[in-house]
Amino acid sequence: LEQAIPILRDVDDRQALVNTLSNLASVAHFETEVLGELSYRQLADLSAEALQIARGFNWDQGEARALIPGAISLSQTGEYARALDWLSRAKALTETMGHRETFALLQLTSGQILMGLLALTEARQQLEAGLALAQELGAGFLTLTATAGLARTSVLQNDLAGARELLDARLPTEFPEGRMTIHERRLWGGRAELE
Repeated sequence: LEQAIPILRDVDDRQALVNTLSNLASVAHFETEVLGELSYRQLADLSAEALQIARGFNWDQGEARALIPGAISLSQTGEYARALDWLSRAKALTETMGHRETFALLQLTSGQILMGLLALTEARQQLEAGLALAQELGAGFLTLTATAGLARTSVLQNDLAGARELLDARLPTEFPEGRMTIHERRLWGGRAELE
């Protein structure tokens, strides 16, 4: 993705550039990933650039795609007010577009940010709504993300039985060998928090 950015700038493919910047910024969603050379501030800047480009040619879906990972990055840098503002803007765009998978991702992102603010009741509501929509859409990766978030929220609310039930429904009894997906690592991270 990093290598594609200057090429897309040179050929002036704005839609592909917005997608590439947003996809790279989406690394912020995955707390089990090592950022390497990147920082959350840099990821927020990538989202801001993608947002500016998408606005430049009135691409609402591109704006929403940029705002959502940008909100996570901003929250990770402690800029919660700005993160919540970006979520609000993404919600307005997503409701206008009617794109249900983006709306589910928005709910999960809201839950993750609210969890960081320790607004656990609100976080749980967002995560539960996101889980229901993800399951309805058959979006497996969003279902796993929502389950992991709900398990973490349940632990923070001292609902250990609820967290165990959520994780038991999605995880095998033994820790698997070999590579796991990002979403599986999130679930196992939830198991570690539960323990």
